[in-house]
Amino acid sequence: MITYTDRVIQMRDGDVARIYTSREEIKELAASGPG
Repeated sequence: MITYTDRVIQMRDGDVARIYTSREEIKELAASGPG
């Protein structure tokens, strides 16, 4: 399983980096689902 931090590093490859601005947003995305 990918941790939030690892996910941010990997997803930072594209525009998704802008989405992962704060941990709160990451939690919302995690609850919504990856991708």
